[in-house]
Amino acid sequence: MNASLSNHTVVIAVRWLSLVVTALLLFWQQRPLSDWIAFTVVVTLNISMSLVMQTVARWAVRHTAILAVDVLVAAIVIAWSSLWGSPFLPYAVAVLVLPSLISGWRGGLLAGVLLSGLLATLQITVVGRPLFDPAATWGQWLMVYLVPSVAGALLPSLFQLLRTASAPRYTRTIPLVLPPLTNLSERFRDALPMRRRNDVATTPGGVSLATRTEAVRVALYQTLPSELAYAEQVAVLVDRFEQQTAMATRVVFLGRPQPIQSLHVPLLRRVLIESLLNVEQHAQASSVSVLTRYDQRTVTVVVQDDGVGLPMSGMQRAGLHSMHALMYRTSELGGRLEVFNNASSGVAVRLVLPLSAQDIV
Repeated sequence: MNASLSNHTVVIAVRWLSLVVTALLLFWQQRPLSDWIAFTVVVTLNISMSLVMQTVARWAVRHTAILAVDVLVAAIVIAWSSLWGSPFLPYAVAVLVLPSLISGWRGGLLAGVLLSGLLATLQITVVGRPLFDPAATWGQWLMVYLVPSVAGALLPSLFQLLRTASAPRYTRTIPLVLPPLTNLSERFRDALPMRRRNDVATTPGGVSLATRTEAVRVALYQTLPSELAYAEQVAVLVDRFEQQTAMATRVVFLGRPQPIQSLHVPLLRRVLIESLLNVEQHAQASSVSVLTRYDQRTVTVVVQDDGVGLPMSGMQRAGLHSMHALMYRTSELGGRLEVFNNASSGVAVRLVLPLSAQDIV
């Protein structure tokens, strides 16, 4: 699972995988026609959801009632098909994925509790008695009332492990012969002496642009300590970039720092890395600045260089395709990512993200 894989893509894949497992269980258990009718209804609903899943995922960030409706549908089909031992149980687990991805373990836990409560309510309402006698079948009681909540709470950690394990790792060592670099002791700096890019282009040994870019990529994608705050991550990444390229950099923070959603931090880091890589590879710049501005409801990050700017073809040039994917991901999180030419020279990458999960910018 790629680290940049979007939430709605993950949800669609897990739902259809669960429906495949459900179909196999229906065959294996030789279920009656009524269960196949319920399966057809679920498949039809899933097709409709898949077509608009990106929009649903965005709306669900602000309107959690959408998630409750989804859980209710899963509870109904499970109650329809005899609850315990229902072939639709894999689909019920798949329904917990979207709340887990949007709201973390708390969202998954609450969705699991809601599912268990709905199952019990439906059974008492329709049949007039509880699911089963807890004293006689305590194992089934635990499966229905405890497993959904535990599964919902653990799903975010599981997806994070899968994304971390499958994320690209740049560990290849590339020999570089670069001029001596100044030891940078200050983490945040307002300005540094400019060093022209030609200094690096004429290094001894004739290091190619591709090799130089790969070396920068290796440095920027080195794992950062998990305890670093966002501002410290920016400082480390910019220092690594400057040490590899000898390009003058400037880091600025404006406004009162506010907590950033944990779901947004990897995106902020990825946009900064890709922006710096594009500066190294395409901009022919001598300096780059990274501005972070905290407003009342948003955080804005602007990466700006003084290079040649975008060509007439705009972002279609080689090297900026990753920005399209990041724009797509940003829109899912209720944010906005723009790439444009500066009024004077160079290119600016501007990322705006909401500080609250209830906002969309």
